[in-house]
Amino acid sequence: RQRLEVEFNQNIIITPAHVKYKKENNEFLEPIAKVLIVTPTAYMGNVMKLVTRYRGRFVTMENRGEQMYFTYHIPLAELITDFFDRLKSVTSGYASLDWEFLKFEHVKAGKLEILLNGQAVEEFSEIIVQEKAQARARELVEQLRKLIPRQMFEVRIQGKYKGRILASAKISAFRKDVTAKLYGGDRTRKDKLLKKQKEGKKRMKAVGRIDVPKDIFLKLFRKGG
Repeated sequence: RQRLEVEFNQNIIITPAHVKYKKENNEFLEPIAKVLIVTPTAYMGNVMKLVTRYRGRFVTMENRGEQMYFTYHIPLAELITDFFDRLKSVTSGYASLDWEFLKFEHVKAGKLEILLNGQAVEEFSEIIVQEKAQARARELVEQLRKLIPRQMFEVRIQGKYKGRILASAKISAFRKDVTAKLYGGDRTRKDKLLKKQKEGKKRMKAVGRIDVPKDIFLKLFRKGG
């Protein structure tokens, strides 16, 4: 990223990998991979539990001495996340994985949009299956609440899926003490300054640009970060 920005004067934002969904008659089709996992028999239970969490479907299992050979059908969207890292973790590193594209299948899915003060941010948005939309929306909204720096106006973060707001959070405005230079008890003047500040923040919220540092994109999608 740094080289592209310095040498070619490009503004680069790094986002996580996504799979390509097809859409037919307002229905989504997701790519499915045929996956072969080889691991020692001692980790058989761990592997089966893990694959279930990643929407994997069992196909075959074969015991070859001290090694287990599993065949599963797993959505490619699940496979490209942190699946391999988790597989290595639950098998203490004693597992290998091979996969190939199998087919497209119908799935209940939709676009999860992340809104900042009502405006969708495409870099944060993604196609996700319906069963995981609620949890993913909450996760992204909460992470953004922690990562986005405070602005001079309130920032509202929302996760929207199929027209419904599934998660919401707010970042309070950075408060500047506009009365700090006033001395004495001129309450009327203080009230006027505070009212002016409040009206200014309303205008900023309506037309202001939310500052989202580029490093947030990496922190947001870094697994286990």
